[in-house]
Amino acid sequence: MEPFTAWIDFQEEMLKLQRAQIDVAAKAVDVGLDAPATHQAAAYATDAGVKAWQSWFRLWGIK
Repeated sequence: MEPFTAWIDFQEEMLKLQRAQIDVAAKAVDVGLDAPATHQAAAYATDAGVKAWQSWFRLWGIK
């Protein structure tokens, strides 16, 4: 894997994470704490966080 590919992957995953976190907050406010929508957005944010950390580990060669 090229070094720049790892950085690009990491940045893309961090962007997904940040967007997911914003989506969770927006759904909680806009929907009036609609539990299913908020839960789904939170699950997506959690998944995005896991992928971001996995990308970070790959970037630094951590297994």
